[in-house]
Amino acid sequence: MGWKKPETCGYTFKIVLLFIFVTGFSQARALTLEELVREGLKRAKTIRTSEYEVQMQAQEVNKAFSSFLPTLTFQSTFTRTEKLPEMTFGSGPFAQKITFGFKNNYQNTLNLNYILFAGGLRLDAYNLSRNMLQVKSLQLEQTRNEVRNRIELAYYSYKLVESALAIAESSFARTKEHLEVSRAQFNEGRIPKLSLQQAELSLSQALVRVNETKTQLQIARQALAIAVGFPQDTVFEVEGSLAYIPFDYPLDSLIHLGFKHRPELKTFAYLRHIAELAKDMAWKKYLPSIGISLTYSYNKPFYYENEFRSNWMTTVFFKLPIFDGFYNKYEYESARINIDKILSQENQAREGVEFEIRSGYLEFTLAKEQLELARHTLDLASAAYKTAEEQFNNGFLSNLEYKDAELQYTQAEFGYISALHNYLKARSSLMKSSGLYDIREEK
Repeated sequence: MGWKKPETCGYTFKIVLLFIFVTGFSQARALTLEELVREGLKRAKTIRTSEYEVQMQAQEVNKAFSSFLPTLTFQSTFTRTEKLPEMTFGSGPFAQKITFGFKNNYQNTLNLNYILFAGGLRLDAYNLSRNMLQVKSLQLEQTRNEVRNRIELAYYSYKLVESALAIAESSFARTKEHLEVSRAQFNEGRIPKLSLQQAELSLSQALVRVNETKTQLQIARQALAIAVGFPQDTVFEVEGSLAYIPFDYPLDSLIHLGFKHRPELKTFAYLRHIAELAKDMAWKKYLPSIGISLTYSYNKPFYYENEFRSNWMTTVFFKLPIFDGFYNKYEYESARINIDKILSQENQAREGVEFEIRSGYLEFTLAKEQLELARHTLDLASAAYKTAEEQFNNGFLSNLEYKDAELQYTQAEFGYISALHNYLKARSSLMKSSGLYDIREEK
């Protein structure tokens, strides 16, 4: 009547679900810079590797803590001996044969071991593993900063090409409008044929620039997809545009922030502590260790009785190293030298960070000055183009002079977005080098 078979309904339902799935994912999703960064932080393989290292080191901390706990083991064995040793006493009719042992032997043992004193080695090993966990966490933080910076730079490069395409299309529209005006003036006999041909050539050249920029935009989108971790054929749109973001930090403050917040510099505090612990552990190996062992057994036979009996055994042990071929002495000296090595590496790292901030600050200052100059140049070129357009339409300006003014205006537009792109890239790199990424994450 009006019903369908259950199989037909289920098949139709599956088709509808498939259509919804394909339709939903075929639409391009517009992503902001922060959304791209979040996606990149989730997808980056380098971050995933660092996270695994943090997780593995966390297990090392657990392993070090387990040394404070006793160990409990159980062992059960069964042994059957077909031929038992025999011995005959006497001779002749008075000879007596004696068999030693029993064919079936059962042994069940429960053993508890606990170290009462180890000279502080266990505590040092535990603290060492905890400090190493902090080192791994800071290395993860550093990797996240590098991924964020890489995505931001790729985003700004994409937006630069996108703005360049808008400028090229705007220039093409102006050139096309100029061709229409030139054609009308030629029909009226106000300009020679050469001027009309020059206008037609300019339109063709403008179209070439548009097509070239579209190709560059596709390449920039693929580069951004790689930086985020998307497959290169992923369809997505990018929200936002190149816009000025103020950044007013004095150089001394940036250096101070870099020394305080850069993950690689914070790492050295933990590395120094690790080296000190390693030195302490080297000389503590000369100290004795004391432990206790409790053993419960339930065996058959029990001595000379072929039946199950239980027994307890307590052992207290004392271990004192006397001579190890000077191994601990050399290990101590090596740990002491390692401390000096880490201090030297820390000084080098601080010098490198300071140089990175100072050079980045110079590049940022230059980019900021260039941006201000480019903005002023764009204002002048815009005013000159408007004047040239008005004079050409009124017949007071030649086609060549008009094209010079239009070209200067287009170049000024591109010069401005290029300067803005350089400013934003320099700002992003300076934030990374001065540790402001980490401050922003903490907030």
